[in-house]
Amino acid sequence: MPLGPWLQTAALAVAHTAQAGTCPTCGHQTRTVLWLTIGFVGQAVFTARFLAQWIASERSKNSVVPVVFWWLSLIGGLLLLSYAIAGRDPVITVGQSMGVFIYVRNLMLVAKGRRCATPAPGQPATSSPPPSTPHRRPVRIAAQEPTAGR
Repeated sequence: MPLGPWLQTAALAVAHTAQAGTCPTCGHQTRTVLWLTIGFVGQAVFTARFLAQWIASERSKNSVVPVVFWWLSLIGGLLLLSYAIAGRDPVITVGQSMGVFIYVRNLMLVAKGRRCATPAPGQPATSSPPPSTPHRRPVRIAAQEPTAGR
């Protein structure tokens, strides 16, 4: 299939969607350029969280979820949620609204962990890692002696 007709169809679809009003063909409400912009920006911010997580993991040589991941999730999720509500899309609305609660809760847990890791005024700082950092002590396994009779 030549690319020309496909691009022309895509351009017509975008132009049709960018005009506010009611579609004369099928009667559905079309979105304005503003709402399309909000939707695309929301999707870009939401997708950027994976890039941030990947970069943080590569830098630490371990799989980590940085705080910026949760902020990008929340901002992108709220933009996509507003876009879905404006477009009266129940599937995206339900999906994004559930995620917003999870992102807010994770940011609350991060803030709580930072408060616990910050010493009170007048208290010396400790060298223990923050609660969000996994810390494992080496485990010693005692050599077992063979039991007689087995």
